[in-house]
Amino acid sequence: MTRFSPLSTLLAAGVTAGLMATTATAGMAEYTQLEQSVRVGLSSLQVNTDQLGDLTLDQIAQISAILDDGDTNQAKAQAARLVIDTALHPMPVSMTSPEGLALMKTLKADLDRIGATYPGLDKLTANQVQQVIDTISHHKKDDERARQAAEAQFADFDRPASVITTNSGLVQLEKQMDAKLVGLGLTPPAQGALTFGQVSQLTAIFDQAGPDADQKAAAMKVLGIS
Repeated sequence: MTRFSPLSTLLAAGVTAGLMATTATAGMAEYTQLEQSVRVGLSSLQVNTDQLGDLTLDQIAQISAILDDGDTNQAKAQAARLVIDTALHPMPVSMTSPEGLALMKTLKADLDRIGATYPGLDKLTANQVQQVIDTISHHKKDDERARQAAEAQFADFDRPASVITTNSGLVQLEKQMDAKLVGLGLTPPAQGALTFGQVSQLTAIFDQAGPDADQKAAAMKVLGIS
């Protein structure tokens, strides 16, 4: 199995400090190391990384925790795919809408049938509810395996809950990026909302020793600000 440096280890070692380095080659080299660590880690689990740049820093933090977890590779892969799929294909359904209430009714009936319980049902997204329903349906001929699979998914849902507050490296990265944006007179996006791809583009912009006006214009384009 390919070995890789855990994302949290790279961040703790000071990779994020390099992102804001004054030398262009050093900044991009550090960002590239960070990105490659995530890609290699996911690839070793056979998880597609083609759209990694579309994930937010919150979602990258969740994947970081999954990669660093001591769970089995199968469980890690399932959890990582869940984060990516939910991020890239959110269901346009509110859990308080008729469709959402119908989904929850179906899930509760399925859980009752297989003897599974989960106290956090009211916190699940439509994506998560549908995924558990699909998992139970996949094991519809074996209630015990369905119960085990559903409970494993619930554990995956819970795992990333405290990632952002504990991953000091990503928090520091975001603070540095926000500080640079504020310094240019721009309002930073909401916490954790920057995508990994935007971080890459902004890093390249801020590494260039150009005039602030040029950096601001380039940053506004990346952020979609007119």
